[in-house]
Amino acid sequence: MKEGLLEELENLRQVLGWSKEHGGITSGQRICIHQECASHIKKIAAIENDSPYQNCGGYKIPDHLQEKVHHIQMVIKNTGWIKEEIKY
Repeated sequence: MKEGLLEELENLRQVLGWSKEHGGITSGQRICIHQECASHIKKIAAIENDSPYQNCGGYKIPDHLQEKVHHIQMVIKNTGWIKEEIKY
C-alpha cells in the first residue's frame, strides 16, 4: 500500500511540474492536486507509524480533474519529459 501511495505521489508531482512549464492546469486545479499529495503524505506517515488512521479516507481530486491528470501523465510518458531539478 505504501509503495502505491509513493508512486501516485510521484506521478502527481510530475504532473504539477509539467503543468508549471507547459500550463493546462488552473491555479485552483493545482491546489486540488496539492491537497491529494498532502493526503498521500499523511497516509504514508500513518503507515510508517502504524497509526489506526492509515485506512481512513483522504482527499481525492474530482473525476474531471483526474482525467486531465491522466492525460498529462500520458503526455509525459509519450514525450519522455523529465522534471528539472530546482535551482537555487
